[in-house]
Amino acid sequence: MSSLLEVSGAVVRAGKRDLVGGVDLTVLPGEVVALVGPNGAGKSTLLRAIAGEISLAGGEIALKGRSLAHYSARELAQHRAVLSQHTSVSFEFSVEEIIVMGAGDLRPQSWLRDASRQVMERCDILHLLDRPVTRLSGGEQQRVHFARSMLQLLAADDGSKPGLLLLDEPTASLDLNHQLNTVEIVRDIAQEGTGILLVIHDLNLTAMLANRVAMMKSGKIVATGRPDEVIRNDIMADVFDVRDAVGIAPSPPMPFVLPQSMRLT
Repeated sequence: MSSLLEVSGAVVRAGKRDLVGGVDLTVLPGEVVALVGPNGAGKSTLLRAIAGEISLAGGEIALKGRSLAHYSARELAQHRAVLSQHTSVSFEFSVEEIIVMGAGDLRPQSWLRDASRQVMERCDILHLLDRPVTRLSGGEQQRVHFARSMLQLLAADDGSKPGLLLLDEPTASLDLNHQLNTVEIVRDIAQEGTGILLVIHDLNLTAMLANRVAMMKSGKIVATGRPDEVIRNDIMADVFDVRDAVGIAPSPPMPFVLPQSMRLT
């Protein structure tokens, strides 16, 4: 299967310092890839470079076999959607207005009305559609912007699928119910063929969600593979300086992170 996203030797530099140093990464259609690692490892910086928001100092990023540098901003928006960790809205747009913005002018109003309500219902924000987004909680705002990114990919579906969905800490502000709902939504979107690359700190959610994990440290990917191949005690000790924290949950076998001293006996 051809890669939807291919990152080759990507370097992002600030002054003389490499924030991302020579990273190789792929995402296949229908695959969920999680970028994990400690604070300052370069995860969000790499995601922003893949989104086309910051330029590379070296290497290349290709989306659907075409260099990212050869896409216009409008074209790029039709092939990938981005959920940033922090999105600020200064005006009192309603929830529905914010979500519909994701579709641009690609679809008629009748389509937008039906599709926006579908994604709002899926993200459990349909009851908020008339509320000003500035008056919502942080978790509610996060779900609004997630729905906007979903609608963006739906609106761009002109036969050019699969699209790419980039998510930066999509569960960080959410309560447990909505964290699990987001996991289900991401799985469903992937099953429809969309490739998903997400930055996430919760390794237990990562184990539930990701097909593949890329562990970053000091701007480089130091391990990649299935969750059980990467979320291991030796790698956790090297990357996080955390020891003897990984166990395996049975049926199906799945790694989880919990210090030995906190486990029930």
